[in-house]
This record gives sequence, C-alpha cells and structure tokens, in this order.
Amino acid sequence: MRFVREGVCIVAIAVTTLGIKAFALNRAEPQETTAAYLRGLDAGLRSEGFATRPYMANSILATRGPCVLRARPFSPYGFSRASIESKGARIGPTQYAYEGRWRNDPPKIKPLTIFYVQRELARLGIVFDVPGITAVSVSRGCRELPVRWTDLTIRLQ
Repeated sequence: MRFVREGVCIVAIAVTTLGIKAFALNRAEPQETTAAYLRGLDAGLRSEGFATRPYMANSILATRGPCVLRARPFSPYGFSRASIESKGARIGPTQYAYEGRWRNDPPKIKPLTIFYVQRELARLGIVFDVPGITAVSVSRGCRELPVRWTDLTIRLQ
C-alpha cells in the first residue's frame, strides 16, 4: 500500500512538471524591446547635451561639439561585436557601457546568464528589466564619456 501511494505521488509530480514544460514550450519566444531601449538611450544622450538622430540599423548618432558617438544596444550573445566595431570604426574605437561603467570589451558571462534566466521566466509570464549593454563608437573629439545613461535596462516581452 505504501508503494502505491509513493507511485501515485511520483506520477502526479511527473504529470505536473510535464504540463508546466509543455505550457512553457508552447509559448512564443520572448522578444527584446529594442525600441524602448533606443528611446532611453536617446533621452540619456540628450540629457548630456548631445544632439541625436537615428543612424543605421538600431543605432543613434549623437554629436556635441567635436564629440561624435554612435550608440546601439549590444546583444549578450556577443555575435555582432566584429560587425559593430567595423561599422563604427569610421567614427572611432568602440567602448561598451554596462551597469554604469565603461569597458573596452563587452561583458560576457553575467549578462548572458541573466538573459537566459530572463528569457525562460518571460516564457512563463514573469517579466522584469535587466541591465543592457550599449556599444558606443567614440570619436577622438570626445574628452570623457558620459556615465548617466550607461545603466539602461532591457525587457523581454
């Protein structure tokens, strides 16, 4: 009798977990809200005194005197790094803003881990903001990089 109860419990747990997995797998892949990220980026640059305009695909061109920046979201996968850096080379070297700090190389493990957790939770309807990575090509005319807008977040919908 004891084994029957344990067997029923095991079957109930298996059915429940399979049901949750089936529900999660049937949901559409969550998408990043790039438009909202670009609006935040644009507002942050304007607050620093930059004149901004849309530039190429998913990027913003910002100018303030001799300083020219090309800023765009950077995927935590990191696949587009070579492309972004080569396209931005006309302006200058590329820096990466993440969690309020500037870096010469994009962060890897932490943002990718957070992205995977966020993506799986978004499939279950749990949505929250996470730090985004911004790739910024910087001209020689920029003396210092602004920091107030480097802590932008991104959300999967």
